[in-house]
Amino acid sequence: MRTLALIALSLASISASAQVHLGGGGGYPRLVQLNDKSWLLGYDNGKIQVKKSLDKGKTWTNPVLASFHDDAICANVDFFQLPDNRVLCAYRAIGKHEKKPLLRGIFCSISEDNGASWKPYNTIVSNTEPDYDATTVKHALSQGYNVGFYEPFMGIIDGKITVMYADDFSPMIENVHGNPSLNYKCQRIVSKQLVGDKWINPTIVMDGATRKSVGGNERLSRDGMPVFATKSDGTTFLVFEGTYRDNPSTGNVRFEILIASSKDGKTWSSPKELFVPSGTGTKASAPFICIDGNDNAYISFQTDEDAFLHNKQTGDKASFFKCLFAGNIPTPIPDNIKDLVSPAQNPFNLKPGEIALWNCLADLDNEIFCLAAIHHLGFQLMKFPVPQRP
Repeated sequence: MRTLALIALSLASISASAQVHLGGGGGYPRLVQLNDKSWLLGYDNGKIQVKKSLDKGKTWTNPVLASFHDDAICANVDFFQLPDNRVLCAYRAIGKHEKKPLLRGIFCSISEDNGASWKPYNTIVSNTEPDYDATTVKHALSQGYNVGFYEPFMGIIDGKITVMYADDFSPMIENVHGNPSLNYKCQRIVSKQLVGDKWINPTIVMDGATRKSVGGNERLSRDGMPVFATKSDGTTFLVFEGTYRDNPSTGNVRFEILIASSKDGKTWSSPKELFVPSGTGTKASAPFICIDGNDNAYISFQTDEDAFLHNKQTGDKASFFKCLFAGNIPTPIPDNIKDLVSPAQNPFNLKPGEIALWNCLADLDNEIFCLAAIHHLGFQLMKFPVPQRP
């Protein structure tokens, strides 16, 4: 759990290869362990649902609602436990066409009873705030692209409670590149800090516009799905998806996984490639990172490379869960970091054509677990398969 407190709970009863079924009923699952040793599982089905287990996932409470926008489609759940043990639940909302089609935002709910019940708390970002002119918002959303704010992720950076999220709404509303197509190709990663009960100090972490591609040229990138974790020396690693090779001259890969580092959350190193899928027109996206008590980094993502190699299928509907062990990542991050980490693994032994999307990792008592939303099985949990040293 991303929290300022330490947790002690043994999960030795789950064997290294066993899969534990955690139910189903939606997508984008996120699993955390709280300070009271209970587990929270959040997921979306148009709304944010949260259920709780007191016995390490063997039994669960009935799901309760943690989103409060009936006029919107809600997804992208994320949890964070505050120092006073209250729990935050962040999620994004996109207005339903027949109700509030213009709404784009990321909102936060709060629980004061360890996830048993939830109520609205605050707004992380929303285009309904006074900073946004309604006429300009309507024009930006009329350009044929479903832009918005996506994929919040909360944690600690430089001692501050921080959220990051993807933003392709601002480049469109600011018309940063002069036409909607180019604006859409530029997606930012933005961070804010929680001070009191407000999220403040918006900072562009990755601008999607001025980063160097692997070919050496500046190009646009849809930088998104930010996740981060911090080592004991205070170095934070940001892992995200980007379109740095979405170009015939640089490899024609639609999305890849990238990594950058920072000591203060303000200045970030240039991104390095962490995983590039094989094949043409393929993608690797939706990453997750955990760092254990020994400063070893664990990474997961989804990719369609196996489906492409099998029958040339690509896209999210041809993607499933993979993971890699990165160990203790040095800083500065080496240019060839993707060659230094372990080969990507398929721990759930999924076959090309099987689908597992918007998955995650979970730190349960300093043991890292993989959680996959497998379409024909539901939510499946297993220990991260750390490669054995020769």
